[in-house]
Amino acid sequence: MKKPLILLFLLLLSIGGFFAYKSASKIAPFYSQLTQNRVGTETDLQEKEQKNAHFVGSSKCIGCHADNHKS
Repeated sequence: MKKPLILLFLLLLSIGGFFAYKSASKIAPFYSQLTQNRVGTETDLQEKEQKNAHFVGSSKCIGCHADNHKS
């Protein structure tokens, strides 16, 4: 009686292992991305110099961004 139950348990365990491997193989390439530290939404990423910046006009910008100014 114990032998068929043990065989059934091993069969179910191997089937479960197969499906776990199949799903893990899809996740494995992205594992490094999934485990990276994330920046929270309340973190301010703006540089201190930009905090008090204001628009100086398009004539000032054209010196460095002429290609963008044309469009």
